[in-house]
This record gives sequence, structure tokens and C-alpha cells, in this order.
Amino acid sequence: NRIPDIVYTFQVTGMSPQFGSLYGGTDLFITGRGFSTKTAIMNVSVGPHKCDISEISQTSIKCRIANTGKRIDISATGVHKVYGQGYAWDKDPVMIGVGDYITWHWETPQYVSDVSYSVQQTATPSDFQNMPGGFSSGPNTRKGNVIMTN
Repeated sequence: NRIPDIVYTFQVTGMSPQFGSLYGGTDLFITGRGFSTKTAIMNVSVGPHKCDISEISQTSIKCRIANTGKRIDISATGVHKVYGQGYAWDKDPVMIGVGDYITWHWETPQYVSDVSYSVQQTATPSDFQNMPGGFSSGPNTRKGNVIMTN
């Protein structure tokens, strides 16, 4: 007494646009046949990125590609080769892609009186001066955070 398999067939016949923003936010139009009209059971993704359905019928789907960026948290809890704990970022180096959100956090321990932090873009990893036109969190502070998007 075996229950037969249920086969549900749908077909995609078109999709536009063929290209969109690397940040997400592109409205995608999919045409075909046999789509379910129940958005709760339908999932659309472009690679690893969810596409949020706004309109659906048995022959078309409209969805918006979600933000494609990753969230990356970096704190000043890394270990420097010479100075030790708290004198380096905990993730170094960091690979940052288009659309990523990067948050730097820092707090100077109370027992340390001569250290404060800032985040700035430099031309090379060993530079101490801000790159002209690069990003900067502003003057050094003992505690703070800054969020950047790429």
C-alpha cells in the first residue's frame, strides 16, 4: 500500500533584467507557467541572495533582490606582535565586498591612559596617515564605533 509520488511541474520561460546592482535592490521579473500563487510556499533566490516576492500569478513573479552585503564586525581586541592584547583589530586582514556593512568597535581599558583609536583609510597597511579622499572616523577617541558601507 504505497502512496504515489506527487509531481508538480513549473517552467521558467524568461527573466529580466539580466543584470542588476551589486548592492541588491533590483526588481526581477520572472515569466513562466505553473507557479503557485501562495507566496508563503514560494521562494526565489538569485545565487545566495533572497528575492522578496511582491507580486505573483501562475505565469509571473515580481520580486526585489535583497541586500547582498555581509555584516562584518571588527573590534580592537586583537593581539599586536609587539604591544599585545588590545593593540590590533581582531580581524586583520578583512576581505570586504561591494555592499558589505563594516562596523568597527573600540574601547580603551581604564588602566590604559595613553591609547585612543580611530579608523581611517590608508594607501598601504603600514601607513599612519589618512589617504586623501579616503574614509575616516574622525579624531581619536577612547571609546566608540563607526559603521561604513562599501
